[in-house]
Amino acid sequence: MKFIHTGDWHLGNGIHGIDRTPEFEGFLRTLKGAIETEKVDFLVISGDVFDVPNPSNDVRRLYSDFMASLDIPAIVIGGNHDSSAMLDGSKEIYRRLDFHVIGSINNRNLEDLIVAVQNKKGDVVCYVAAVPFMKDQDLINFYKGNKSDNLVKDLYHNLYNKILEIKGEKEVPIIATGHLYAAHIEGRSNGTDDGVRDVVGNLGNVSVDSFPDGFDYIALGHIHYATTVGKNPKIRYSGSPFVMGFDECHLDRSVTLVELSGELKVSKIKIPEVFSYKKIQGSLKEIKTQLEELQNELLQNPKETYVDVLLTSGEIVNLSDELSSIEKDSLFKVKRHRIGMNLFKNNHEYYDENIESIQQYDVKDYFQILVKSKTENEDLYKDYLDLFEEAMNNMNEVSDEN
Repeated sequence: MKFIHTGDWHLGNGIHGIDRTPEFEGFLRTLKGAIETEKVDFLVISGDVFDVPNPSNDVRRLYSDFMASLDIPAIVIGGNHDSSAMLDGSKEIYRRLDFHVIGSINNRNLEDLIVAVQNKKGDVVCYVAAVPFMKDQDLINFYKGNKSDNLVKDLYHNLYNKILEIKGEKEVPIIATGHLYAAHIEGRSNGTDDGVRDVVGNLGNVSVDSFPDGFDYIALGHIHYATTVGKNPKIRYSGSPFVMGFDECHLDRSVTLVELSGELKVSKIKIPEVFSYKKIQGSLKEIKTQLEELQNELLQNPKETYVDVLLTSGEIVNLSDELSSIEKDSLFKVKRHRIGMNLFKNNHEYYDENIESIQQYDVKDYFQILVKSKTENEDLYKDYLDLFEEAMNNMNEVSDEN
């Protein structure tokens, strides 16, 4: 018995305004081809189908056309980016196509979260504990106000025991899904960016013992790279098939092929790159060299390429001005110029240890740091700040008049 585990599609996502439709379409073609080539029995999508709760009609159509093209069962759970109401709103239509959509646990009971996957003959080939993204309050409501120390663990164990009761003597695999942030995710110690920016309540650190050992596989979503949890080969994140930010651009993109015929076999199906994303960082000299090398590379092998530039050493400079001659008429498109936090730390007068992100600095902060790095003349420094204040006040007056 084989199935494909995927998730975190974030359909509709646009990094810095990039239209990613060709990437989405290319991925869905690859996925459809893999389903047919590998002759899988069903598909599991572990949440975050869409990037925003209210995606455009074109994005919805892309998803629905793909789903309608399948001739195997599919289990789709809601993620924290999805609108559970929107996903659940189509569940009755999809059920006729043998798709099982669980947008949320709200207004459901334990049995509603159990899917008996059948083959074309009508035989059950697998049971799935289909658990979507949940907030703490969702779990409290599900358990009628019971505030157990670990309702997440209670839910997975209750589902497993209920499936054992339902399946009886049938010898078929039991798997589970989840869209959550588990403890002891492999790869985080290496500084890998997992794409997760928010951790909610007790769902932000789910321990391995929350999942019964009897599950044959646990298909998780929420983390953007493929990895295991607690070094357990059967508890896995499939990762996103797309780059969700320039900090992730060095990671391979894939979906996970799982075989449960006796011994667990797991492999990755790589997703071909449609657009290329590059993160270039270093001193100004190093950045210029890397951009020139990239240009030469693209002259030999053209590909639509987007670049994120990060200045990490040397003096603070205006990257747009310094790189304009290289970027002009280049075969790549620079989408963002950034200055690393370490450069701000060198300007002790304005660096605040409590600042966690350079996004917390405003325009005036940047101007102060830039001027301070260019002159040690205190009087000249103050003159520049006065001119800045005057210019900003004039701009604000013009804006107010318009």
